Amino acid sequence: MTLLRPLALAFAACVLNAAASAEVHIVELEGAAGLNTMQEAVDLALDGDTIVVRDRRYFFEYAPGFVVDGKGLTIVGVPTNSSGENAEVIFAEVRNLAEGQTVTLRNFTLSPRNDSTQSALRVEDSAGAVRIENCKITGSSRTFPLPAIAAEGALDLTFVDCEIYGALSSAAVDVSHSRIALYRSTLAGSDGIPSASYMLSEAGDGYLGLHLRNRSFAWIGKSTVQGGTGGFADCIHNSMCTALGGDGGTGLWIEPYSYCVALDSDLLPGEGGYAWPSAMGGGTPGQPGTAVIGHVQTVAGSHRDLNAPLSALSESLVPLRLHGVPGERVTLFMGDAGDFRFLGPLVGAQFVGDFIGVPAEVGVVPPSGVLEIEVPMPVTAIDAARTIHVQAVFRTSPTRFRLSPPRMISVMGGATPFLERPDVVHVSSTATGDGYGRTWQHAAGTLHRALTTLPNGGKRTEVWLKAGTYTPAPAANPTVRGPLRPVGSFALLGGFAGTETTEEQRDPVLHASVLSGDLMGDDHLPGGSRTENSYQLLDIPRGFVETRCLISGVTLTGTEGNSALEFEGDQLDVDRCHFHDNSSHHGGASVFYRSFEGARTLNIRNSRFHRNSGSVAGAITATGSAPGGHVKLEGCEFIGNSASDAYLVFPFGSTVQSGGVLTSPSLTITLDIESCTMLDNDEETTSGAVCSFGGLFVREGSAVTVENSIIWSHRITSGLESVFSMIDTVGPSPSQSNCLHWLPPNWNSSSNLIAPPGFQEAIGPDGVWASGDEDLRLAGGSLCIDAGASALVPASLPLDLDGNTRIVDDPSAPNVGSGGLRIVDMGAYERQAP
Repeated sequence: MTLLRPLALAFAACVLNAAASAEVHIVELEGAAGLNTMQEAVDLALDGDTIVVRDRRYFFEYAPGFVVDGKGLTIVGVPTNSSGENAEVIFAEVRNLAEGQTVTLRNFTLSPRNDSTQSALRVEDSAGAVRIENCKITGSSRTFPLPAIAAEGALDLTFVDCEIYGALSSAAVDVSHSRIALYRSTLAGSDGIPSASYMLSEAGDGYLGLHLRNRSFAWIGKSTVQGGTGGFADCIHNSMCTALGGDGGTGLWIEPYSYCVALDSDLLPGEGGYAWPSAMGGGTPGQPGTAVIGHVQTVAGSHRDLNAPLSALSESLVPLRLHGVPGERVTLFMGDAGDFRFLGPLVGAQFVGDFIGVPAEVGVVPPSGVLEIEVPMPVTAIDAARTIHVQAVFRTSPTRFRLSPPRMISVMGGATPFLERPDVVHVSSTATGDGYGRTWQHAAGTLHRALTTLPNGGKRTEVWLKAGTYTPAPAANPTVRGPLRPVGSFALLGGFAGTETTEEQRDPVLHASVLSGDLMGDDHLPGGSRTENSYQLLDIPRGFVETRCLISGVTLTGTEGNSALEFEGDQLDVDRCHFHDNSSHHGGASVFYRSFEGARTLNIRNSRFHRNSGSVAGAITATGSAPGGHVKLEGCEFIGNSASDAYLVFPFGSTVQSGGVLTSPSLTITLDIESCTMLDNDEETTSGAVCSFGGLFVREGSAVTVENSIIWSHRITSGLESVFSMIDTVGPSPSQSNCLHWLPPNWNSSSNLIAPPGFQEAIGPDGVWASGDEDLRLAGGSLCIDAGASALVPASLPLDLDGNTRIVDDPSAPNVGSGGLRIVDMGAYERQAP
């Protein structure tokens, strides 16, 4: 990517000194406080303002329509629900725009209800510009056959990256006394009405795509305009009848005195409808429609293009991708308002009228055909926004040009919400403003605000947590005990001081970031209670797009009732986290992992699990309904976690199946444990049932591998100390190089050590088991030092739980393991050389 060339520097300076910006209004389409309908915001807004519509409704619900009358606005839909679809609105109407005013509508689905008496979009009596980007627009499905889009007296109506479809006997777009431009868009008339009959089944014809009448003009660039498909015909019960499919509709109808120019586009007839033949009668498919009625001036050559982001931060550099023909010189236009000027079929339509600075030559298209540049955005007030129109001119010869479509960029102030999924969101418990997290200066004050205002999308966003304590409820409200339910892929990163500019600068040990279920902050106070604690911290559901999440450097604590973290997505990585004092009546107290169809993975690395208590598992429950689930525990420590069947619904008659560390009752889960340390994890049976296990419960026949780990002193209420049950009971186990308190059946005694591990402090100075003062690092003389298998350590585990180098030789210890002169220690910690 290149910066603007020297010829453009004066232009850039002018941009940075451009005019002031306007206010931002937030609409919550979920009944939240503030503006709840788009019409409220439109009525409140002044000319030039921006309206951000945050859509958290389910995808099958539609918000009421709205009318913009005589004011220029930018209205942007921001989906934050799990479907990731555009915000959905019944209709939009724009009218009475004066010259110089612009309405921009982006990221919406417009679709009238079945009984609607209006088009999805209507633009009338407007000399100003109407820009529609990334929208899906359909007509009404029943009753009133109106076009999806109706334009009457609209002198500048532009569609970029849109899908437009007629519905029920209607054209997609009807244009009268108007000028319209289509770029990278698809437009099709409605399908014919289907027919089913015992005697004669004759389906309806498809309908018109684009209708130009009453001296209208259309510029069509890299788009498809097509008539609707003829209706489907069927003879009921294969009786003696004739089935006639409907004919296809007309793609484009240009009435006399109207004019159309098309570049690099497809103008297509509607396809004939299918006819299902009867046994004794006939079946005749419909005929294709007509592509064009009237005259279209078709321009030879290829479409020029410009790709730009939806939004940008004030004074930032914005990347643009300009697609042209190698060798063409490119000039960039930027302006505050659109203005339609048709410069001829060899050039196209120019839209930027009120320029910021002067047009600037920004470079030459390279042999790849794509010129990448960065341009500076103007200054915008902290809580305001401004819409910039950008268009590129490609010089095809000394006297000829080709224009790209116009693109709109919302330039946002530091305290405004995100319009598209960002790379980083900053969160600070000490934030004093009302920011959304664009910078540390304008950080979101709560994790709830940061995650619930995050736009949905495919990009994985990093959420940076400044040191402090956060709760899942808004403003730590004890009446809201539910978890945060973020959508899409994200990385929740703790350990920031609040000044960092890169993720590598954080330190989770020095700057502790805590996500707590203790909403009242009284768990450790005299008379404190956990009854008002949040029952869960994070619930990450399956999304409509791939969900891959990372939680790193965060402490998760204080839940009462459910797992601290529940995950159903594609992949979850947990790194350098601490789960402690969580209590669950369902599943594992720390993590409940559900694997559904396809390959799904839970990776937990270099993390601690202390004093968690669950009905099924003290720390982790992993289950699945289809093969492909994979759980990896690498370099983790488990102390004092307990499982209790007090709330358990027995899945296998009267047999309680639970483990103090982990329970996996599913055959579909593969379990790998590498370099972990487990001590004093218990099962507390209260029902008198049998088959409870202090350490791990994994379903018989499951694929399990345990390597380089220490698993010691796990108890059940009968007083027996046990480690496993039903793990690889059939055939030899691949597990090796472990220090074990008890050797499971079919585990090789020669490749596993059955001896005390030799911890620094197995009980701790207070003399109480699993109280929190234990030190499970290996003491000098431990038989676990240099006793593992170095070749088994995965590349993903270069450091131990303290952050030290994983494989270090202790010169005072015998090399009884495998790996040459540098042999890994067993367990989560590597004893460092003196």
